[in-house]
Amino acid sequence: MLSTFEPGKVVYLNFALEVQPECDCMPMADTPLVQDQGILASTDIVAVERATLDLINAGVPLPGSLAEDRGLKAGQRILAEALGKDGQLHVDAAARIGLGSREYELIEV
Repeated sequence: MLSTFEPGKVVYLNFALEVQPECDCMPMADTPLVQDQGILASTDIVAVERATLDLINAGVPLPGSLAEDRGLKAGQRILAEALGKDGQLHVDAAARIGLGSREYELIEV
């Protein structure tokens, strides 16, 4: 349980690499929806999830991807529109119950 750790002692990592339209457990990979966006880290799970969604949604859909097939453009809600599942709902719910903040500062290294 996370409650066993002191605040700020847990780091959350998101690997926004090979963002697939299907579960990565599938035996074959499809064309990723967007170019790799990198690895994100934060002590705030809500902030890192929102930053990941924002980066993916800002990405240009790759040629031959489901996102391109659906006519999506950079800046649209690529994951929600391509997959029919809106991860932002989870981010908003997590923020509402106090798991973290939707605010973040993206620092590239």
